Amino acid sequence: MAVLSVAKVKEATARAFDELQLPVGASEEQVVSRFRVICLNRVLCSPAEDERFQRQAVAYRFLCSLPLLPGVEYRAEHLLPTLRSLDPQGHSNEANERASAMLDVSIASMERAQQAGRLPYTNFVLRVHYCLRRHVVRRRYSEFLALHSLLETTLPVLPQLPERNWVYTLKMPPAERARRLASYLQRITTLLATRGVFSLEVMAFLEIDVARVRAEEEALAVDILARSSRSGGDNIFFIVHSSWIFSWKRFVMTHTLPPGPISNQNLLEMATPESVSRRPKEGLVAAQHYRCVNGSTWRFWHLIYGGGPPIRRQTPSIYGHPACDLTTLAVLVQRLVRGFLARRTMHRARIQQTLEDPAACQTVAAKARHRTLEARLDIVRQYVEVREFQTRHVAALKIQRAFRVFLLRSEHALLLAESAVPDSATTQGLQQICDDRLALEELALVEDPALRLAHFLATMLAGVPLRKLRARKKVPAWRLFRLDPIASELRWSSTDSTKTNAMPFADVEKLTTEAPLAKKKLSFVRRMSFSVGSDDGAALREIVSDTSHAVVATYREGGVKRELMLICEGPGEMEVLYFGLSALVSEASSRTANGATFVDGHGIIRKRVPHAKKLLRDAHVLLEQHREESQES
Repeated sequence: MAVLSVAKVKEATARAFDELQLPVGASEEQVVSRFRVICLNRVLCSPAEDERFQRQAVAYRFLCSLPLLPGVEYRAEHLLPTLRSLDPQGHSNEANERASAMLDVSIASMERAQQAGRLPYTNFVLRVHYCLRRHVVRRRYSEFLALHSLLETTLPVLPQLPERNWVYTLKMPPAERARRLASYLQRITTLLATRGVFSLEVMAFLEIDVARVRAEEEALAVDILARSSRSGGDNIFFIVHSSWIFSWKRFVMTHTLPPGPISNQNLLEMATPESVSRRPKEGLVAAQHYRCVNGSTWRFWHLIYGGGPPIRRQTPSIYGHPACDLTTLAVLVQRLVRGFLARRTMHRARIQQTLEDPAACQTVAAKARHRTLEARLDIVRQYVEVREFQTRHVAALKIQRAFRVFLLRSEHALLLAESAVPDSATTQGLQQICDDRLALEELALVEDPALRLAHFLATMLAGVPLRKLRARKKVPAWRLFRLDPIASELRWSSTDSTKTNAMPFADVEKLTTEAPLAKKKLSFVRRMSFSVGSDDGAALREIVSDTSHAVVATYREGGVKRELMLICEGPGEMEVLYFGLSALVSEASSRTANGATFVDGHGIIRKRVPHAKKLLRDAHVLLEQHREESQES
């Protein structure tokens, strides 16, 4: 403990400007700035002589009119915000609050005051010096008593507060009572600083804004350290994450919640058993992902916030060659020297033990060899476990990749099956079979329903001429009816070459047969137009009236209910047409009932088109089998 004697204190006060290396008559701002630089250099750089710093601290207090405390060792570390909050549970932001231990309280004067309608009272004027800043606080004795009551609930041991009674007041002079009150506050702050904590109640009592002062001091310290690095020093760059520096700048500017520990782990890859040191991630850009600071700034931040790990580089790039500063190099050398000295001492002790008791030495050597062998076996076991884990991990990745490929292929097959894309193999096969297709009247003779449906689909894909009606009072007209490639709708030709009519099977509400077809009578003008334009009126009336067999389909088109009447030549043709259309309507209805849309594995909404491609595939397979059997026979 370096405490100056009275003679040295007097000598330091007489040579105050020379101790701080300032010109005579320098302002108080220059004195404060110089002492701040001295404290930072002593904390972060190699420490100078203790006696010299004590003389500089005495000179600073003398020039700033601060009381010189007898028997007190001044420490440069008290400038840093290292004290934690005493009870952080009461508030949300107190867990990250820090305060400085550089706090002095002294009595300046006393003044008499009085409020309207009340008795006069005494105000104790306190001079507060906190973290190189000074201000004045006025407090009554009742406020001291309230602070003492608050501290009794959190601190087990408290200094004694001067009593409040008239006997005690008469025995003690007012100046002595004021001095004891200031000493009471100083003893509380010293007691808390020794434990590494501070009290928010005491700071509020002394009107100290801890967050603001801390932010200002950190900004000044970093600015001083940055300017000192430009003047000279080691060319070692420390890498810091940009997000942490952004949080620290926001704290310095807004005096809000301070940042947490330094988070450099996000710049490095995960540690692996093969690599001892962690490598930086790929694709990191300077000023976007990381910043470079000097060694003093890094030590200042690391001393206050902690965290890491330190990333030292010879160039201002995270991918540069690693570097080692003098402080870290000294620590590493000390570790090596201590290890060497310990091994040398153990070797000498082993030689001495061998000379005294050879049998015991052999036993100890055997045990040492056994321990060495066990250590090597442990390394082998760890290596085998790591290799087994890596093998399982690689196998799991390959299985997952193969399963994803299987899912994508099955999903692609599902999309192709449920989409409006026709099956090319099925369509081409049915087109080849269409060369020897059967007419609708001939299909009535086929007894097997599956074979009849297969021939019906092949015939309808090629096209069938039928008479149709869209209104019961009109005259039937010949049109060519056929199915689309996916059998989702029935299409027929029109007098307009650019227009194609279609009836989707999913929109069909009812399918019936009528024998004969119920028709409305033609109007007089309609009958006269037909009778005048035709040479053979009797033949025309016969064609118009030949609607004894028809298939009627009721469907919706654009929200309007419509009817499509297909006139058949006979009962067999009507039965086959009704049978085939009913199968197609049923298949389209079952597709529609499953939902109009679905979401694939990529989260994309796909449209499900009602179709009968399954019936087309089954028909193609059945007709191929029937053809092969007929060729063999």
